[in-house]
Amino acid sequence: MPNSFWLPPECQEGEFVVFPPEERHHILNVLRMRPGDRIDVLCLNHRLVVELQAGEILKGKVISSSEIPPPPLVLDLAQSIPKGRKIEDAIRLCSQIGLRRIIPFFSLRSVPKLDPARTQEKLERWRRIAIQESGVSGLPPLEVEVPSSLREVLALRPKYQLGLFFWENGEKKLKEVVQEQSTPENVLLIVGPEGGFSPEEAEMASRSGFQVVSLGERIFRTEIAGAIASIFLFSHWGGLGE
Repeated sequence: MPNSFWLPPECQEGEFVVFPPEERHHILNVLRMRPGDRIDVLCLNHRLVVELQAGEILKGKVISSSEIPPPPLVLDLAQSIPKGRKIEDAIRLCSQIGLRRIIPFFSLRSVPKLDPARTQEKLERWRRIAIQESGVSGLPPLEVEVPSSLREVLALRPKYQLGLFFWENGEKKLKEVVQEQSTPENVLLIVGPEGGFSPEEAEMASRSGFQVVSLGERIFRTEIAGAIASIFLFSHWGGLGE
């Protein structure tokens, strides 16, 4: 059960927030809350406590508002799209850990080929999952970008202080990078598909300015590799609420 609800900025009207119909149903019929009850709402970078108001349109009066502080470390994950619904597992994990953005992409060994006609449908589902998970984590929803290619992801390197490309044959282990690198403001992590990256893709990443690294001796499933790397970085550089 979510501890809070995320609402887009347009739902806030002065000292009130207006809940969309689907949230109205969930609050009144599933959670069985009533006018006068208080509930937490996330809106932009603020956490609101609102008191439910009577009426056909469910509103909440803002009782208090506090800013959600920015994380000391911003992590974005570029995730090669795996088979089935594994990308949804990655979205759930990254949402709860506190990443800012996930960028699905296709690489040389990606198995699924997303039907262009269904791309928007998939994207909307992934974003709904991210919003649902924000109610559990109490953090702003994970941003889910439009699926792209590896070349497009590599072109993002200048926007980040540090870029890490995960490959089982990486030149360094992740812990070595942490020991050598002062705390960056933002990091882009790139994780490959079930079959891993090809040597050519690793070389292309290195030429683009990414450090080609491994997670060590263990090989993790693609849907959890990014989450494990993120927890490791947050534990060393801050971002887990300490």
